Amino acid sequence: MNIGSGNTYPANSLSNFAPHPFELDRININSMEGLLQSLKFKSPEMQEEVCKLVGYAAKKKVKIKIGNNFKFSIGEELKF
Repeated sequence: MNIGSGNTYPANSLSNFAPHPFELDRININSMEGLLQSLKFKSPEMQEEVCKLVGYAAKKKVKIKIGNNFKFSIGEELKF
């Protein structure tokens, strides 16, 4: 089963881009993609902001700010 976000239900609902809100350590997270992208930031405020985003908006938040060729390690704070 291809679970990409561009597929039809029910496969697309399994994508990390799908809006599935949950709470973790008192932080509201609106999608798995938001959580994953937030881990790229050291700043708790920026992490919380990215956790509020859903799907491509979360991925785009990082891509727009750092560009496609920027390399970083998890936990490294990105300078804008």
